[in-house]
Amino acid sequence: RGTFERPNQQMFCLNIASRYSPDVVGSCYSLPFAEGSFSTVLMCEILEHLENPELALDEAFRVLRIDGMLVMSVPFLYRHHRNPADYQRWTHEKIWDELVNKRGWVVEVFLPRGAWLATVLDMLTQGLTAVVPRTFAGSSLLSFFGKQVARSISLTYPFWVKIDRYLSNEERTKSIFHRYTTGYLVAARKKPKRPDGSKPITAPDFLRFPQTRRSD
Repeated sequence: RGTFERPNQQMFCLNIASRYSPDVVGSCYSLPFAEGSFSTVLMCEILEHLENPELALDEAFRVLRIDGMLVMSVPFLYRHHRNPADYQRWTHEKIWDELVNKRGWVVEVFLPRGAWLATVLDMLTQGLTAVVPRTFAGSSLLSFFGKQVARSISLTYPFWVKIDRYLSNEERTKSIFHRYTTGYLVAARKKPKRPDGSKPITAPDFLRFPQTRRSD
């Protein structure tokens, strides 16, 4: 993923905990900003840690100006990780319904972060590197071995990505490899809310990712 660098634009980082030294201390359930204040809202690996993620999406929609962009990522097949709690995983259909049908965003990018092979390698790497040496018989050897395996996977990752993409092409392999992923990356543009009673827009089938799909 590389290192995230703050863009050369005015940007506010919000966190409910002051110990992380955010620009603004506050809750994503009640953002201390006026309606239409921002051109972009960035929510990376946030929704799974919220008891009521729908409220956070409502607030993100409120503070975005029309044609503003929501950029968000969420995990799917990924280990439990408390910060301080980990409540849920959303399928691509759930994400689509919350953004498009309930709030009127127009999805411009909707990408899974890897397919079956990437998911397996991610779990293997995390499991092997989590072994604590000198805690059980053979743990030190397993820890050393695990770190070497993880390093080799990291160094050869472009090769594994090509295989993962090949396997996830359902039209070529007639497989279900495309129905696994570590998570999703979404970019959606704010439009006026759809009128109540309007016909829902059906989410594209999972197998059509990683191609982008606009919701309009």
